[in-house]
Amino acid sequence: MSCGGCLGTAKRAIGMAARGALGVGKVAMGVGLATGEVIEQRRAICRGCEIAVECAKSPGRKCWCGNPAMVVMGKGKGCGCSIEIKTRVASEICPEGKWASVMVEGGRSQVV
Repeated sequence: MSCGGCLGTAKRAIGMAARGALGVGKVAMGVGLATGEVIEQRRAICRGCEIAVECAKSPGRKCWCGNPAMVVMGKGKGCGCSIEIKTRVASEICPEGKWASVMVEGGRSQVV
């Protein structure tokens, strides 16, 4: 018996987990982070986005770029990432094309 989309779902889940862990690691170590100004601009864009999902513990506050479970199943928009983490990493991009990655040099951010 075969599970039609299980392999694809598993690959997406593993990829999302790996990218998420890398982002969390960068934030925890303070490596490759965007400037405060860029972070706030990105968060404002994300929280105003129609695909952003509210936090379970903070109704009215958007925490996720799309529904993570739906993204893993290949049925949702966005990337399923935490807005809090994703917006801090300089090299990240918006999956909807609303903001780009930046390079940080001397404390200043430049769009790549």
